[in-house]
Amino acid sequence: MKTTISTIALAVSASLFAVTPAMAETSITELEERIDMLEREMIDAQSASQRVDRVRFKPSTPSGELVSADGRSTTQLKGRIHMDITSTDDQFKYDGSKDVDNGSVVEGYETVNLRRLRLGVEGKFAQVWEYELQMDFAENEVDLKDALVAYRAIPNNRITFGFQKYAFGLESTNSSAHNMFLERSALDQFAPDRNVGIEWRYAPGKVNFRAGASILADDFIDGGEVEGAVANFRITSPVYQSNSQLVHLGASALYNHFNDDNQESRYRARPDHKWGERMVNTGKFDSKSEINYGVEAAYQYRNLLVMGEYVGSMIDRIDGDSVNLGGFNVQAAYTFTGESWTYRARNGGFRAVSPDNPISQGGWGAFEVAARYSYIDLNSADADPMKDIKGGEQTTMVVGLNWYLEHNLKAQFNYVHAEAKYQDVQTAINADKFDTSSYQFRMAYYF
Repeated sequence: MKTTISTIALAVSASLFAVTPAMAETSITELEERIDMLEREMIDAQSASQRVDRVRFKPSTPSGELVSADGRSTTQLKGRIHMDITSTDDQFKYDGSKDVDNGSVVEGYETVNLRRLRLGVEGKFAQVWEYELQMDFAENEVDLKDALVAYRAIPNNRITFGFQKYAFGLESTNSSAHNMFLERSALDQFAPDRNVGIEWRYAPGKVNFRAGASILADDFIDGGEVEGAVANFRITSPVYQSNSQLVHLGASALYNHFNDDNQESRYRARPDHKWGERMVNTGKFDSKSEINYGVEAAYQYRNLLVMGEYVGSMIDRIDGDSVNLGGFNVQAAYTFTGESWTYRARNGGFRAVSPDNPISQGGWGAFEVAARYSYIDLNSADADPMKDIKGGEQTTMVVGLNWYLEHNLKAQFNYVHAEAKYQDVQTAINADKFDTSSYQFRMAYYF
């Protein structure tokens, strides 16, 4: 192109300045320089158009991702909104103490609540670093959920620093945006939530191994005092996987060592919904350390998913025998419309159903029925009867119906029936057990 333009320019210039050779030579040179400059500007403009900052949308989320000109840095907004309506029968609130009056009956109620209102940002920078910041504004409070950076330059490895969630158990590790039911089962009491620490994840192919160490603090935001140290790990693998079937196995463990001025433990659980009273409760008791452990399994056949876990806890007391607590759950979901849950081997968990025919495309979405049975035992005998832990036993059955309207929008209905049994209840209920039922509805949206 340059040769053609230059030839034409030379011919024109020669004809115009034939009578003045010196002037003609000067003009031809200037014209060539001008053509070179225009060509460079055109090339620079084409390159710039390919390198500008841009917004990229993925089918999986309506939140746009801002990508830098060189593609080495990204920023994306994220959020989660859970709006609940709950109606519950009378409930028994148990404090686990040995007082004469160690519990009370709370009348049933109907309530509308904003269960979660999470907003945050995540992305990467300098190609090898990732970051995440997430806050929850529900219940008229500001609660920090994640504040971390992660290094990913080494293949199959991820090292995370900051305020983050512990890797422990299948149900507890899975995101609340992708759980079968409105709330996790009572086993979640054995999985500490979040704290400041470091985690290493190694995920070569089908194996996912995560190990971490953290500081136990009572209030990270306001500079709370250090209460202890925690070490944990979780290992998972799809031991069998085909086009239609999957078998997942996993194991977790967590060690919690308390400082001298914070040597106490307490375990308690609600009847599988956030707004319920704690019907089983060990009360506070002296302890030096805790070891929580669990095993998990899942089986998937096309649009049927079955999961189960067993979790136990061994607490080393300062004075008295060790305390042993535990529980298990079994849950299953069947999608009538044929869609399947997505297994994520690198995280050792499942992503909820995405409808093949969403409402926005003229369909009816996806429909799913689910059921769960869970049991937790918070009783532990001691050689000295006065040191027995009598927190109670709780069994809970949940039946749910999930309607996935869009990939990131769903409606959920849960019926929950829970029964608690006690060894030494000293209240006006005049019984060694108490049961309650509740109805729950949620609209859930995430991006």
